Amino acid sequence: MLTKRNFIEVFESIKQHKTRNYLTGFGVAWGIFILLVMLGAGEAFRVGVGSQFGGFAENSITFFGGQTSKVKMGEPAGRKILFTKPQVDKIRVRFQKDVNNISPVIFYSGDKNIHYDKNFSSSEIIGVLDDFFRIKTFDLVEGRILNALDIHEKRKVTVITETIRDEVFDGINPVGKYINLTGDWYQVVGVVKSDSMLNQGYQRSVFMPYDTMVKYLHEGEEIWCLLVGLSDTANALDTEKVLLNFFSKELRFDTNDRKSVSIMNLNQQRKSFDGLFSAIKIIVWFFGICILVTAMIGVSNIMLVIVKERTKEIGIRKALGAKSKDILNLVVLESISITVIAGLIGIITSFGMLAIINFVIGNIYNNQDLVKQLSFNPYTAVVTFIILVLSGTIAGYFPALKATKVSPVNAIRYE
Repeated sequence: MLTKRNFIEVFESIKQHKTRNYLTGFGVAWGIFILLVMLGAGEAFRVGVGSQFGGFAENSITFFGGQTSKVKMGEPAGRKILFTKPQVDKIRVRFQKDVNNISPVIFYSGDKNIHYDKNFSSSEIIGVLDDFFRIKTFDLVEGRILNALDIHEKRKVTVITETIRDEVFDGINPVGKYINLTGDWYQVVGVVKSDSMLNQGYQRSVFMPYDTMVKYLHEGEEIWCLLVGLSDTANALDTEKVLLNFFSKELRFDTNDRKSVSIMNLNQQRKSFDGLFSAIKIIVWFFGICILVTAMIGVSNIMLVIVKERTKEIGIRKALGAKSKDILNLVVLESISITVIAGLIGIITSFGMLAIINFVIGNIYNNQDLVKQLSFNPYTAVVTFIILVLSGTIAGYFPALKATKVSPVNAIRYE
């Protein structure tokens, strides 16, 4: 049974060889420090990248028209593949179980200048359906997004991004105001953010109803880009194949001809990123554990040295009646103490380092990078601490076992 006297003896022993024990403890503290900081950084990066996927609905597919490179159904190679509005309507009806939303994305190719009062700027003028804003998850800042009536009635309305608002409206609330596009007037009904990685291409954009663009700007009969939002029950990979076969029959191209149609399946990309970060986490744990094992070997070696140095003392203790169990407990307790103290220092230091890094990120970089906040996971710290205690026990056990086998007579004679 451990007593207060045992702990006093252990700490006296640690104090007698400060430099040696400090260096041994540093290896343990450094190992747990590196492990927790790397895990915190890795988790922060994973969350940061995941947040960038917030620009799209999680279960969505984007189809991009291309150019054929193979002959199919008598059609020559080199033919442009572009989608049409009737095909969009067919998909909406035929695949309504798996497809919740679908929208073309049409970029106006003419004059892109925007005028309001004496202010002007340039932007991308984009024709979309109301479903676009259910697939691309923009944050609404002011007003509203486009709705079904805007599309059906071909209204001259627009939704602009914050960047355009700041450049053109000079601090004025733009909702309800009219901007001049290509010599005609369009009412601003809403303002959206576009700050995620997947929305960066829309930073300087003016969105209008697709049918309005076709009617008034005479552009958009042929569609280069289609966004498709899937239902919660739809399998993204299976639906991708079904829609690709549909387009193949409609537009007469080979499904194996990847130059005909390019596809971005967000669900699959997210899974790929999740798999990558899981692998990174395993690698971090592997190297962290390797560092800790190295440190524990150092602790074990130090305990062997301590046992050797205290051989005479151990012999005297046994001669005076100390049991092997008492000797075992004393040596193991010293090993655990060195490990626990060093481990706690490593945990506290890693928490402090993560807090400092978060302060810098939050106040200097304003959380603009992919890594926004490094996380300190208490669960991980507790698990690591338990591993340390067990490791300290193992590291001290074998030197302690050696100490229990010391013969009192030989130990007293030991020089």
